Amino acid sequence: MITPILKINDLHVVPITSETVKNIVVDEVTYIPVKLAGKSLNTNHSVVPEVDGKIKTIKIGNQLYIPLSVVPKVYAPIFRNKIVPVNNQTVDKTVIQING
Repeated sequence: MITPILKINDLHVVPITSETVKNIVVDEVTYIPVKLAGKSLNTNHSVVPEVDGKIKTIKIGNQLYIPLSVVPKVYAPIFRNKIVPVNNQTVDKTVIQING
C-alpha cells in the first residue's frame, strides 16, 4: 500500500498508524496527529488540500496535529487511523498457474 502524503503549509506529512496517539478537539475542531514524511518518500505527488491560505496546526511536545477538515474525504479514513469496512460483495477468484 502506498502511503498518502499531504502537503500542509509547505510541510509534507503522513498519517500516524499508532493507536497510542489520539485525536484532539480544540474549539470544536478535530485535529489529527501526523508526522513529517521521511526523506525516502517521494513527495512529488503529494495531495494538496483545497484550502486558501495558511492552515492552523497545533504542536504539543514533538507531536504535530492538523485539522481533519483539510484532509480530502477519500484519505480521511487513512489519516484517522480507521479501518474502512469492505462492502459484502462476492469476488470471483482468478487462479493463474505458473511453472506447473
